[in-house]
Amino acid sequence: MPRVIGIKCKAGVLEAPNPPFDVIFPQIGITPLASMLTANGNQLAQITYRGADKTPTLLSIEIGDRELHCKLIDGTYPDYNKVIPSVDGEQALDTIIPKSATQRLRLMAGPQDLGCKISPENGTMTIGREDHDGKLSVTYAAKGKSGPDIGFNTLYLAQTTATMGNIRLRAKDNGAPALATSEAHTDLIMVLMPMRV
Repeated sequence: MPRVIGIKCKAGVLEAPNPPFDVIFPQIGITPLASMLTANGNQLAQITYRGADKTPTLLSIEIGDRELHCKLIDGTYPDYNKVIPSVDGEQALDTIIPKSATQRLRLMAGPQDLGCKISPENGTMTIGREDHDGKLSVTYAAKGKSGPDIGFNTLYLAQTTATMGNIRLRAKDNGAPALATSEAHTDLIMVLMPMRV
């Protein structure tokens, strides 16, 4: 039997009570859903779950005269809290990375320059392999703890700062996942996996 939940669509933001089920909405449905959420807002949206009790398989969204039907992904969403590194206690890496530095580095990077080596002590971010002459480096004002060199994917690092602005990176060591936080977006955290560079 379908379960129905009513929500209000206001300026492209969904304001809704807690859904009756925990479901995984497919990524392919995000773009059409976003196109239904107009800037005018204040429309009533009706979300209907279909499937066996407590195991919905289809989600339907109706806003005005537009409808979206999406097959849900089977299974339950993993507990993301388990992959968020703890920043309690001493951290080997605790440094501020400015958005401007990562964006400059991304513009300089070639298709082969996947890895970016950050040296918090020197305030440098370097791309290019040691065995090539094409190493490029960006200098930034080092703030925070002087920790070990650590590597990240150049594109992921640039995408993180593009979203969050200047970020604070903290990690237990240079082989551990790093927690990225930002004063500009206190409710948003990201986890960056290190890479060998």
